[in-house]
Amino acid sequence: MSDAERVYVLQQFARPAVRLAFLKRVYSIVAVQLLATAGIIGVIRSQPALFMALVRNVGQGLFFLPLLPVFLLSMLEKERTSGSALAYFLLAIFTVFEGLAVGAVSFRYPLALVIRAAVATAAGAGGLSAYALTTRRDFTVFGGLLSSAMMGLFVLGLMQFFMGGNLIHSLHAGLGTLVFCAYLVFNTQMMMGGNKKRQLRPNEHILGAVQIYTDIMGIFMQVLASMARSERD
Repeated sequence: MSDAERVYVLQQFARPAVRLAFLKRVYSIVAVQLLATAGIIGVIRSQPALFMALVRNVGQGLFFLPLLPVFLLSMLEKERTSGSALAYFLLAIFTVFEGLAVGAVSFRYPLALVIRAAVATAAGAGGLSAYALTTRRDFTVFGGLLSSAMMGLFVLGLMQFFMGGNLIHSLHAGLGTLVFCAYLVFNTQMMMGGNKKRQLRPNEHILGAVQIYTDIMGIFMQVLASMARSERD
C-alpha cells in the first residue's frame, strides 16, 4: 500500500459510518458462511454414505480444494473489491469446500463433542473479537511473527502426519489454537481503522470475511482436536 493510499484508507476509516458499514458487511458474510458450514456438517453427519463418497473419490485432496477459490479471489482484485457476482460465487465455492473439509474431519468425533467445541469456539472468538475492536494496542505489527508461527504449525502438521505421537499431536493442537486466535485478533484489527500498521481497504469486505471465517474454522478444528485428545487421556 502506497503512502497516498494509506492516507486515503485512514481518512475513510476515520469516518464512523464507513467503518461501521464495513464491519457489518464483513460479519454478515461470515455469519452466512458459518450457518452454511453448520448445515454442511449436519448433512455429512446425517448421510454417512456422502462422507464415504467424499473420502473415496477425493481423499486428502478434499483439504486442498478451498485453496483454489481463495487463490482465484486473490488474483481477481477488481472483481473482489467491487463485489461482483463472480467474487461472491468464488466465496460461496470456498465456503462449501471448507465446510466439506471441516465436516469430513469432524465426522469421526461424537456429536456432543463437536457441539462443545463449537460453543467454546464461539465464546472464544467472540471474546477475542471484542478485545481486538476495543483495545488501543496495535497487534498488526506482529504479522511477521505470526507468519513464522504458521510455518512452525505447518512443520508440526507434517511431523504429525508422517510420525504421529502424542507429544507432537498435543504440541500441534496447542500451537494451532494460539496461532489462529492470534490471527483472529490480527485480522480483526486490520478492519477497524485507527492508524494500524496494516489495514484493509474499505472495499475489501470479501477478503476480510475470508480471513475471519478461516480464523474461526482454524480455532474450531484445533479446539475439537484438543478436546478429543483430553477425553481419550
